[in-house]
Amino acid sequence: KEGFQYALTLFAGARYRAPFVRINRLHAYVQGDIESITRELGLKPVSSGGNVLLIPTPDEGVFYKMSRVQDRNIVSDVQLYVDLKNAHSRGEEQAEAVAQRCLQPIMSEGAAAQ
Repeated sequence: KEGFQYALTLFAGARYRAPFVRINRLHAYVQGDIESITRELGLKPVSSGGNVLLIPTPDEGVFYKMSRVQDRNIVSDVQLYVDLKNAHSRGEEQAEAVAQRCLQPIMSEGAAAQ
């Protein structure tokens, strides 16, 4: 929605960058009033078992170098890797898929340029 900054992360972001593990949860960093965002999106708060987790962030750093894939904002590959590496529930496996598919080519280009 307009007026809100967001970027998908964790498995929701990886789905668009390096799909490997399938988890039916959407994690997104958001900047703005959470209550307004949830109302705009028609979301309802639950005490447990939710499938949409909005992560409020006062720091714009998580949006640095984000990409746009299929009309969705995705955190940068580096941010995605770090978030997944620190996640539970098969996060490390997914992080390795992001590293191989998204980060390895960048690292190879850098090494070739030297």
